[in-house]
Amino acid sequence: MKANMLSMMKTLREKYVILVWLFILSMSVLNIGYANITDEGVPLDGTWHGKTRSISQIIPVSAYIQTNTLYIQNSILNTDITVTIENNNGVQVFQQTYSASQTSYIVIPLSDLETGAYTLELSNPWGGYLLGGFVI
Repeated sequence: MKANMLSMMKTLREKYVILVWLFILSMSVLNIGYANITDEGVPLDGTWHGKTRSISQIIPVSAYIQTNTLYIQNSILNTDITVTIENNNGVQVFQQTYSASQTSYIVIPLSDLETGAYTLELSNPWGGYLLGGFVI
C-alpha cells in the first residue's frame, strides 16, 4: 500500500510540474511575463488523512505566499507535517518536518530561491498529502 501511495504522490508531483511549466510557457508565449507572487494563495490538491486515518472532506491546511515568504496554516493540530519544495527540475530545495504543535503557522523564507516554478508538497505520517505549485 505504501508503494502505491508513493507512486501516486510521484505521479501527482510530475503532473503539477508539467502544469506549472505549461503556465510559464503560456506566459512567455503570450509575452505577458510574471513577477513575484504577492498575497497569492497556493492551490493545494490531494487527500489529507487525519490521526484517525479517516478521510476528511475538509482540508485543514492552507498555504499562501507574501513577499517571498511561504506561509502554511493548519487549523487542526493533530499531525506532524513534512513540507517539501522542489524546483522545476524535480530537485528538492527544501524539506523539513514540523511537529503537530508547530503546524499552526509555518513560515518559510523563499528569498534564497531562484526565480522559477516550484512544487509544494505537504505530507503527514497518516498517508495524507497535498500538492501545489507556485512561481517566484
